[in-house]
Amino acid sequence: MKGLNTFSVIIFLVLITSVSYGQSMLYGTWKVNCPFEKKDASSGTVCSICPSTIKNVSFSILPFDMIIDKTSLTIKTDSETTSLTYNWKNDVDALEFQYKKTDYSFKVLNIGAGGHYLLKDTNGCIIILTKH
Repeated sequence: MKGLNTFSVIIFLVLITSVSYGQSMLYGTWKVNCPFEKKDASSGTVCSICPSTIKNVSFSILPFDMIIDKTSLTIKTDSETTSLTYNWKNDVDALEFQYKKTDYSFKVLNIGAGGHYLLKDTNGCIIILTKH
């Protein structure tokens, strides 16, 4: 019985640590890249949060910076800087915010590599964060 209590305490401490870590794991400055998803032979999609350019027949998806602290995040592109508040959902490790009149709810997918995270929106939108 004593072993079961010890095991329960260890599990509880691991869960508390992971919840505490969950809120702060994204604090800092990140380079954000956006993958292009090919839909068929002539079309594809990219997350609407991602800046892009079209020149002649060339389409470019531009990386941008995201700075996350305890209560706000800042999105820095080549043309603008926008600061906004976000909500963190501990139960699913999700970052929720509104940017340019669009609501985002990104679940954080840890890919096992330090300083890299995949974020997947409820609409299937994916962004890649790399620690600056």
